[in-house]
Amino acid sequence: MTVKAGPGRPRGARNRITTEIKEQITCVYYKIGGPENFAKWARTHESEFYKIWANLAPKEVTADVRVHDVVTLTDSELAHIAIHGNEEATLPALEHDQSLN
Repeated sequence: MTVKAGPGRPRGARNRITTEIKEQITCVYYKIGGPENFAKWARTHESEFYKIWANLAPKEVTADVRVHDVVTLTDSELAHIAIHGNEEATLPALEHDQSLN
């Protein structure tokens, strides 16, 4: 007799047991003093605190990086970036002479 498995959890849905355990840990955390007691403990157990922090910190960071070849930018374009930052929406049209490339 073969038993066909169900579809499982939807993508991104948390495991019920993991969710329950996290809720229980949070409950105990507040019963034993919450952030104030945790801070006291962290001061005397810095190494352990940073291990916990590193485990909870994001493991992957997504960044949108734009690089401009400053050699080909005009003085006015460089000044604009210096004043307004490097946000694409605020940059003037970069239709300068590309023959320098």
